Amino acid sequence: MKICRLISVLMLLSFVTITTPFAWPAEPGWYFGAGIGNSDPDVSFLDDDSGTKFFAGYNYDGTWGLEGAFVELGDFDIDTRPGSVEVDGFQFAAVGNLPVGEASLFGKAGFYRWDAEAPAGSPIGDDDGIDVMWGFGIAFEISDNWLVRGEWERFDIDGDDIDMLSISLVVK
Repeated sequence: MKICRLISVLMLLSFVTITTPFAWPAEPGWYFGAGIGNSDPDVSFLDDDSGTKFFAGYNYDGTWGLEGAFVELGDFDIDTRPGSVEVDGFQFAAVGNLPVGEASLFGKAGFYRWDAEAPAGSPIGDDDGIDVMWGFGIAFEISDNWLVRGEWERFDIDGDDIDMLSISLVVK
């Protein structure tokens, strides 16, 4: 199932690359977006799940900016017992943009204020914290104000990593 999602995201990014005539010039100003993707925890007894995010950011001078987001990483089923662990939280990151050809590459790094909730008796109890996150991606302009971006992000959750591969629609 994980490979099917990865292939679907790569096919969509390939289609957008071929059909998009202009790059995102990373102009100064506000942008807002929403995305969906696949979250993969590195904890052996948790299954993959889909995640969602809603974000807003400000691009200061075309090369760097700040971004805030609510990221729901997933409701991960526990293999060893009935139940699941839900992880969500708020992200705050610095973002760097680099226009390249018909695309704009970007990287980000920051902090993730997370909350994990699990049913009673699960191997993972309720917990919360603030840890680092980072990621990178590529954005394509599909009209004057609309972008499509694909990205990979890593969230450190109390020493365990959750990777999220996502595709987002952005309005600037």
